[in-house]
Amino acid sequence: MPLPDVNMGNAEQQSAPSSPRKQQRRQTQSTELPRSKKARTSTATQQVKKAKGRKGWSIPLKDVPTKARSLQRALHLHICILWRLFSQHDVPPPSFVDGLVSAVNPASQAAVAAASSVQQAAHQGTSQIAKETKRVEEAHLLAMFGAVARAGLLRWAPDVFGTPESMYNATHELLALSTFKNVAASFGYTFLAVALSYLQNHTFLTKLYRSFVFGHMAEKARREGKAPGRVARDVELMNIYRRRDHLRETRVKQLKDDGFSKAVIHLAEENEAHSDDELDPNSPPNEERYLIWIKEGRAPHVTELFRFIDIRYQQAQQRKAGTRGLMERSRGAER
Repeated sequence: MPLPDVNMGNAEQQSAPSSPRKQQRRQTQSTELPRSKKARTSTATQQVKKAKGRKGWSIPLKDVPTKARSLQRALHLHICILWRLFSQHDVPPPSFVDGLVSAVNPASQAAVAAASSVQQAAHQGTSQIAKETKRVEEAHLLAMFGAVARAGLLRWAPDVFGTPESMYNATHELLALSTFKNVAASFGYTFLAVALSYLQNHTFLTKLYRSFVFGHMAEKARREGKAPGRVARDVELMNIYRRRDHLRETRVKQLKDDGFSKAVIHLAEENEAHSDDELDPNSPPNEERYLIWIKEGRAPHVTELFRFIDIRYQQAQQRKAGTRGLMERSRGAER
């Protein structure tokens, strides 16, 4: 007597005849080669790169811990020194992969020349970057540019439009972060009150680096490439607005301190009520002089009031030791 099959379902499936279409589909599937791993990953990589974009590298300020913001500022300064960019107007120069140091030019000589160039540019500049660069000791500058020269680079110039993982950009990233750690750990940025506890967090430092280089600086280079001179114009307009905003704040504060009525204080509460200014192109070296634009449509007695308040604010600042007054920037009288 034959034994019953314990897997009746499989027996029924095996005995059931297949349709010609199903048989053809099975034969086709069996003869198709599976997609290579390279093909599968390359598509995913392209999607990630496409989604990342320039803005994808940027880190919002809210995502940077408050205690780490001084370190972020120091890292930005360190990168600008390596890049030799000492003004908000400056944009990253073109990068040349074949820009290598000549064999007859020792690294020590290249470092001395680069450090001297940085110090000269910093002393001639009036920007905040230039002022902070002057506070970095020469020994730290020599160590930074010595590392760049020993790596075989003519100058530190990453490709902001390339991928951070390329050999060329990876070399620049390693140089920037390693020299930054050394300088910061040697108290080279104490004037910025850097939180040294974050120096061991390499992942965090990498994010800050790529956000600045491949986010902020790449965007500046892109805008400058589309319209030469645009970055300088945008920066100047932003600085004009900030100075006017600062002027509004100081006048409102002084009016309140002097006990003026709310109606008078209200005259100074809008940015549009105050004159714009622009940097005098004939300013002496290392001095900022500003030319005042005439404020049209404002009553003469309001202009006189603002002139009086500016003098009062200057006198108040002079009474405070170590505080730089508004008029010390050689800003002329309100017009």
